[in-house]
Amino acid sequence: YRAESFSLPGKTFATEDLRTTGPMQKIVYGSLFEEITTDFIISNNYQERNYFSVWQTWINDPTYRGGGHIEYYNNYIGEIHIVLYDDDGNEQVVYKLREAYPISVQSTNYSWSEKNSYVKLSVTFVYRYWEDSIASSSKIGIGSIVNGLSKSVQLVSQLKSLRSEEHTS
Repeated sequence: YRAESFSLPGKTFATEDLRTTGPMQKIVYGSLFEEITTDFIISNNYQERNYFSVWQTWINDPTYRGGGHIEYYNNYIGEIHIVLYDDDGNEQVVYKLREAYPISVQSTNYSWSEKNSYVKLSVTFVYRYWEDSIASSSKIGIGSIVNGLSKSVQLVSQLKSLRSEEHTS
């Protein structure tokens, strides 16, 4: 579907303060992933709205057995791909949201005053985790990122050794 706007997935570490001796330390015990809201452009046949409405009804059908039926998690999760292209239309990066589903489909507003505009649908997704894949034609890869980090670590080590030499002389 065509998205007018979206957010790329982020990641935050869940931490716990630990103090034994000396300054407080933050220790990582897990990862947290934010919800993502996307604004889709609705086509003339409303297929985008219908798609997400059917998906949400599958998760919890308010008309089935008094609305108490909630589908099993593995039956309603999916995978969402966010594909970024360069100016020439070449795929650059694909973000894959794993175990995703729509947690919210917002109401859609219509107005006679907005004759020459299009209708948007805001959908908020949750997901368990995400992965990215950078196209082979792209210059950046995880190897260059790791190499850059190791150079930074070496630089910090060199600075520390220079400081200790200054204090001893």
